[in-house]
This record gives sequence, C-alpha cells and structure tokens, in this order.
Amino acid sequence: MENKLVNIRRKIFSLRRKAGFLPYQRIFKRLKKNIPDLDSWNALDLFAGDGNQSTIDMKKYLTDIELWDNNPKFKKDLEMKFPLSEIKITDSYKEVFNIDKLYNLILLDCFPRYFDGHCEHFDFFPRVFELMKDEGVLVIMTMPLINKKHLFNTEHMELRKKFYNTENPFSISLNHLVETYKKIANKNNFKIKNYFFQDRWFLYNLTKWFRAKRLGFLVLHLEKF
Repeated sequence: MENKLVNIRRKIFSLRRKAGFLPYQRIFKRLKKNIPDLDSWNALDLFAGDGNQSTIDMKKYLTDIELWDNNPKFKKDLEMKFPLSEIKITDSYKEVFNIDKLYNLILLDCFPRYFDGHCEHFDFFPRVFELMKDEGVLVIMTMPLINKKHLFNTEHMELRKKFYNTENPFSISLNHLVETYKKIANKNNFKIKNYFFQDRWFLYNLTKWFRAKRLGFLVLHLEKF
C-alpha cells in the first residue's frame, strides 16, 4: 500500500512538472517577468538535495548555479544533472561563514523544523545579506501556519517567537513575515523592492485539513542602498 502511494505521488509530481505547476516553476516564471536579465544572474542553493525537487527547475532560467548539501549520497546525482556547476558536500550553516563570494539569488529551502542545533533558516540571518550582490532575490522556505501544534516542541516555538517577535508562533500573517525580513534587510543596507508568496503544497486550501503545517516560499526582491 505504501509503495502504491509513493508511486502515485511521484506520478502526480511528474504531471505537475510537465504542466509547469510546481512551486519553483511558478516562482521563476514570475521572476523572469520582473527581472529581464535574470539569465545573467548567479545562484546559490544551500540545500540542494538531489536537485530534483527545486533546483532542476532553475536550469531553464539560470546557468550559473552553485549547489550545496551535507549528504554525500547526492553528489553523483548533482554532478550528473548539473555538470557545469560547483557542487559542495558541506554543512551550509557553517560554510556560509567561510566564503566571500557574492550571489544574485540565494535559496533558503531548508527543513522547517528545529534540528541539529538549528531552527529553520534563522541562523542564516543576518549573514545571508553579506553574500548578496547589490541586487538580488532571497527565496525563503517559511512556515506561516501550524495546524497540528502537538507535533512541534516548545524549544522550536520559543525560537519562532524570538525570530518573528510574536506571541503566537503558530500563526504568522504574510504582512508580519515580510515586516520581519524587511527590518533585518534594512539593518543590513538592503530594501525590499517587491515580494510575493508561493505555496509549497498543491491546492493547500483544499487539503489543509490533513496538513500539519502550511509551507510556502517567501520571495524577496532586494536592492542595496
């Protein structure tokens, strides 16, 4: 039964990709409309995995893509799919402090949990702004809504309270999310030119009754001042 469900999910995923309905496909179509010279940009994916979930959909729009992941098992897949890319098997949380390269586009698509001493993407701030060129985009995996509170521990919620400056870490509005990143950006000499939110889950509003959380990508178009 489990194998059947996995196969069904893979088929649906494949059909969505063919139709252009995957989150990153939607994100990059929109970015291309707003950024005509997007194909000249460089990008860094901090949690590339095998590249199939997200990064592969960037290849249509960018050629200069750097890929990091901490799991050695993904190295061969990444080398095969991205033969011209620099690939690092590394701890991204540490590696960001060991480089001085600048990027136009950075993907913060990390596990939305408290794990291995880190909580979601929080530890990348404000360092990530030091890696941005004068104009760039941050694509941040966010978790604005938690539907099943019992699945999340207290330490995680306390860190969400602190990062987002809120008393309710289970439900954070889009305006509050944007305002949080805007304040950090401004402190690091960046302004948000525009932004949008893209749900990660397919048809979330129709399936939220069984989802533990709402996940989505907050896409911030930034400019240095």
